[in-house]
Amino acid sequence: MFVLALWVLFGAELGLRDALQLGQMGPAPSFVAALVVFVAMSAPMVTAVGAGLVVGLLMDLTTVQVVAGGAGSIVVVGPYALGMAAAAYAVVVTRGLVMRHNPLTFAFLAFLACVILHVVAVAVFSLRSWFDPVAFAAGRELLLRLASSGYTAALALVLGPALRVLAPVFGFPSSQRSRQRVGTARRAG
Repeated sequence: MFVLALWVLFGAELGLRDALQLGQMGPAPSFVAALVVFVAMSAPMVTAVGAGLVVGLLMDLTTVQVVAGGAGSIVVVGPYALGMAAAAYAVVVTRGLVMRHNPLTFAFLAFLACVILHVVAVAVFSLRSWFDPVAFAAGRELLLRLASSGYTAALALVLGPALRVLAPVFGFPSSQRSRQRVGTARRAG
């Protein structure tokens, strides 16, 4: 189910980015970051971080960086994979401290995850620009990406309830335990 949801949401992210983007080079929401937060809120840590790595790798492979001087463009593998894995880990660590069924919680965790994702990605791109001719303005990029994090949190308010409906289909351990408790209560009653 994760692969199907990833396919749909990654397609929405790539296809709707220009339509949802605020301005020419403005912030845009991340559908797949919301998916990683959804997975990290319920899945075991290894599964959540693995999902973050997969989603981050796909983001790396579809993001093109301009070479300084406009001489071309390259694909850099690693920044989003590391950032998304760190974001998934942060959500796993934080999920015990929040009320999981509150829609605002999902939006807050989506914002937190995107901030972590983008801070890591900007740091890696900045380090890479020291020894590689990648055109990257860290300050501008960080501000733009923080605005995108807020935009993703707003998207999560809409996307969260839709994903919550699909939670039993994902087969998360907590949803299986809930169904077992409900089934046991029905048999006992």
